[in-house]
Amino acid sequence: MSLSVARKLEFIQYRPCDLTLILVDRSSRKPFGLLQDLPVMINGVEVPTDFVVLEMEAEPKNPLILGRPFLASVGAI
Repeated sequence: MSLSVARKLEFIQYRPCDLTLILVDRSSRKPFGLLQDLPVMINGVEVPTDFVVLEMEAEPKNPLILGRPFLASVGAI
């Protein structure tokens, strides 16, 4: 999740995060923080989800990307 989206959603409690993310262009980034156990509603069921928050320059059109393993684990179609 981008930091701008997290601020728009008024999240303020970021946990420290000791990750280093390696992006597609092989650059590395340190996350701003971690949002833990945020409820995501899928088919009427709340699934607690962790989000890594990154400071990003340009806002993508669809800033939240839930990967196939996550979607498969909750039975999304």
